Amino acid sequence: MRVYGTKVSLLDKANKVWDLHLSVTPTIVGEDKSEYFDMKMINNLASTYTLADECFTSGIEQNYDILIGNDYYLQFVIGDRVQIQDNLFLLNTVFGHVFSGQLFVPRDSGDNHMTNFASISLFLKADTPLLGPQNLNFFWDLETLGIKENPCESEDDLALRNFERDLKCVNNRYYVSFPWRDVSKCDVQTNYGLALGRLGSLLKRHKDDGLLDICDKTFLEQVKLGVIERVESDSQKVGNYLPFHAVRKETSETTKVRLVMDASAKQVRSKPSLNELLYRGITVLVWCLLFTCLTTRAIHLELVDTETSVDLFMAFRKFIARRGGCTTLLSDNAQQFKLLKKAVDSIYSFNDFQSYLNQKKIVFKFTSPLTPWAGGTFERLISVTKQCIRKALGKGLISYSQLETILTEVQYMVNDRPLGYVSNEDLIITPNHFLCLKRDSLLPDIASSCESVPGSVTFKNLINLWKKGNNFLNVFWRAWHNQYLMSLRERNNLLFKQGKVMSIVPNVGDVVLLKQTNQTRSSWPYGVIVSINHSRDNKVRIVEVRLSNGQTVVRPVSLLFPFEFGSNC
Repeated sequence: MRVYGTKVSLLDKANKVWDLHLSVTPTIVGEDKSEYFDMKMINNLASTYTLADECFTSGIEQNYDILIGNDYYLQFVIGDRVQIQDNLFLLNTVFGHVFSGQLFVPRDSGDNHMTNFASISLFLKADTPLLGPQNLNFFWDLETLGIKENPCESEDDLALRNFERDLKCVNNRYYVSFPWRDVSKCDVQTNYGLALGRLGSLLKRHKDDGLLDICDKTFLEQVKLGVIERVESDSQKVGNYLPFHAVRKETSETTKVRLVMDASAKQVRSKPSLNELLYRGITVLVWCLLFTCLTTRAIHLELVDTETSVDLFMAFRKFIARRGGCTTLLSDNAQQFKLLKKAVDSIYSFNDFQSYLNQKKIVFKFTSPLTPWAGGTFERLISVTKQCIRKALGKGLISYSQLETILTEVQYMVNDRPLGYVSNEDLIITPNHFLCLKRDSLLPDIASSCESVPGSVTFKNLINLWKKGNNFLNVFWRAWHNQYLMSLRERNNLLFKQGKVMSIVPNVGDVVLLKQTNQTRSSWPYGVIVSINHSRDNKVRIVEVRLSNGQTVVRPVSLLFPFEFGSNC
């Protein structure tokens, strides 16, 4: 239930004002059970004591306006108590005398001098509650004693319990404490020097571009709204500072400049940062299984939830279902692959795997132990792809579906590299020709003009998600394009003695790949050498190349690369 906070002022019998901070609810208590009370006793008490509630003497029933708890109750009670009946007392307060206790009077009393009286007590006896969520949790905890896999309290349960305990609403605003892993917070380090240095760099970097005025305006607005508050420096306490930097995004319709706080800043490496002391939830870690075909030189990327042999087996089955069978499965000496092979005869699930291999006529082989250089035919392609994916994704956190989509597009991009040139048909052969029987292209890049396309919020979110994926692919393409071309040169090191001088003179008519700046994704320009220029030392450094569109360009040999399978097929 959403509860609002409010502040009320009460005036006591001495004309003193009491300020109370209360929570507003639609109903304080339910239907109050009325009791019989002797009006003669009420009148006798009213002649001697000043009663705080006028309903006893006026005869008008009133509803409860304020329910005062122990946080204020004891401040209002003064003097001694006066016993009227068994378990019924008259207490003196700053507002007058009030009744406290219990009243036992038969309801069938026919005395006409009796009237209804609502008994007031410090502790009200509530009805027996029904089985609520807490009782259900307690019930299931009792039922699962000795059955749970891990009886220890998880960080999720601890964070949820702390959230429910510390959540409060004051002045129509919710407040909750930080989800500390350790309540003592004794490991919090001060990073004042680091924060001061970053602030100085920020002031120098943006002193003339007007960004500091925007940051100052944003901070003042947050102080006014109560999002942040000023904290006086205290030398006796350890304070952790949050260095920040401003991110400018002019295309955004709501926030042009966003302030990003760095809670991972460390001044002392031996102590944890603020982020490391807070519970941030579970980061799901997945693995990527890379297949490469030694015939078509194609790769296949398969996401795996865990690195267990069972998930590897399931990923292998999906690979066979999508790409078809293979005759030989060559793997390195990773522990998971070796366990998969060793467990064939011991675990029934892997007996199914053995029968599956026998049915498909697949031979499982491993490289020699302690030979990390073995398997270079496939390891090189896997290594380059893995490094480029790591550069593209970095430390960013994305969803499982986004990662699966990006890996699928990366897989297509890698398989779209040129393998060789067919001179009769003027065609470049790629692995996608063997996998798809044709060479299709991915969806085009998102242009900046898409921001102005009218549409709903869902459409704009979809465009932003698409652009984010395209940014990942663009970073991957640049890294993959450069590393793949360099690997071609390393593979053909006998043809290239140095970066700019060839040890073997190129021939007119050779088909080569060209490296150009600002190439679009999956664009592999190629051409035919039509002329060779010799230097004074009779070395070949410059050649003329006719591109596929008929244009002739002059390029140094350092920007020419051979095909993976030679210049001609």
